[in-house]
Amino acid sequence: MIAAWLIRFKGWLIGIGALLSALFYAWARGRSSARTEAQRNADAAQAQRNAHAADAIRQAAEDRNHVEDDIARDSRSARDRLRDDWTKPD
Repeated sequence: MIAAWLIRFKGWLIGIGALLSALFYAWARGRSSARTEAQRNADAAQAQRNAHAADAIRQAAEDRNHVEDDIARDSRSARDRLRDDWTKPD
């Protein structure tokens, strides 16, 4: 009984199997490309965070160097600079 049913609908079963296989392949392929795109976006975001961190580190080092230069100057030049800043009109 089942054998006769399988023989009768063999073409339909093969077609349905092929259709399901194609759908599964398309789903798996789309999932894979979505995962790759998500990873690419995450990598780009991480690169941007790294660039911002590098800029912050560079700016901090520059500020530190300016402070060290100000400390290294004698008190007279600091006094003169402050006086000039106050006496110059903007």
